[in-house]
Amino acid sequence: MAKLQLLNWNIAGLPRWIWWIKGLRFMDGRYRVISRILAEADFVCLQEAFRHRGALKGKKLAGGVPWAWVGGKKKSGLMMMAREEPLAPPRDGDFKATTLSQADFFAQKGWLAAKFSFGWLLTTHLDAGPDHESLKAREKQLNRIVNALTDMDRPIIMAGDFNLSAKRPGDVELLQSFLAETGFEIILHHGKDLIMAQDITLEKADVFDNKHLSDHSRLVAQI
Repeated sequence: MAKLQLLNWNIAGLPRWIWWIKGLRFMDGRYRVISRILAEADFVCLQEAFRHRGALKGKKLAGGVPWAWVGGKKKSGLMMMAREEPLAPPRDGDFKATTLSQADFFAQKGWLAAKFSFGWLLTTHLDAGPDHESLKAREKQLNRIVNALTDMDRPIIMAGDFNLSAKRPGDVELLQSFLAETGFEIILHHGKDLIMAQDITLEKADVFDNKHLSDHSRLVAQI
């Protein structure tokens, strides 16, 4: 069976005034470049895709990739696309009542999942921020995901911006607790982004730096 490529990426699709506050500077016309990169993958999970969503999907993508539009609420910034149709209606959930953090510029984050031929694929974007309040928010959000996973049969792949840093002891403890409870294994952890899996083998996991396109690297793995 041919290997399938999974791409996870926080593309920093934020309004320009937020770039300025964060001190971010990206190349002009970057969405055209991003769309060409996405066209090389079979399954795509995006975070912070708040802007130019139409340019990132459908026939506007370079190469005319026949994406199945899996969805994602604009307020969450999540998008998922695939070269095959989901086997069941996609599911999603928000993180209301956990936090609406100023560190996230009050975005309403959540999770998005769909079932494909290899199993379930779930993407998420957890609360940002290094303080204790943000850590507790991430804990509550992971608990929401744990509850959602109970209705999904294995295998499952999760990919997203978890805002869990190996440099923060609280984040490390939270991640280890989540792994112990759910049985996920980490395939790739770079910065605050992760790809993890249950009962499925992922190979050739790579990190691609692209500072001219986003403040996050893109993570790629073979299914």
